[in-house]
Amino acid sequence: MKALYQAADGASAMAWAGDAGLLKIYERWHFGLSASNFGSHMKLGSTAFNLPLTLRAGVSSAVTERILISADAVKAGESGAAGAFGAEAELPSGPHEAFYLRACYRTGRSSNAGSGFSAGLGLRGRDLRLDYAFVPYGDLGDAHRVTIALSFGAARLSPAGKQSPKVVPQWSGAKNTTPATQQTNKKKSMGSEPVYFMW
Repeated sequence: MKALYQAADGASAMAWAGDAGLLKIYERWHFGLSASNFGSHMKLGSTAFNLPLTLRAGVSSAVTERILISADAVKAGESGAAGAFGAEAELPSGPHEAFYLRACYRTGRSSNAGSGFSAGLGLRGRDLRLDYAFVPYGDLGDAHRVTIALSFGAARLSPAGKQSPKVVPQWSGAKNTTPATQQTNKKKSMGSEPVYFMW
């Protein structure tokens, strides 16, 4: 959820909106869908208008352990749909450090909005990450974006790590004994069986 505020020529407007997304992970493939800016409309003075609803769909895949490719399609407001294709290469420089090289091409650009090509660099060191992106905008000039990210807390488990391991009882004769005997045999074997805690 988010609140949007706009002011112009002495008038102001405010609206509430939300974003929602869905992510599906299948082995090395990631599939995503999202919708942004759905909610109330804004009224600026005597003019009311809807928020620019943005729809996205994308897919990415780890071709190798060090190369990632991705593609997505975007429909923003009343504008036509546009697509993008990108790739990222990771170059390890130490046990917890790595460099990143990135390149991208976007469609749906007007003749005076640049070629659609962009590039970037990244640097990761343990919990700190620094990213730089160069994005040309034609007549509007070039954009230089710098992002600094700091991670903290425990690492999230992968989907495979979240699955409960299958434990097979090792005591013998369980099918041919009475319930009381089965319980006694199970208690005797618990000392050698692994115990798993999941949360």
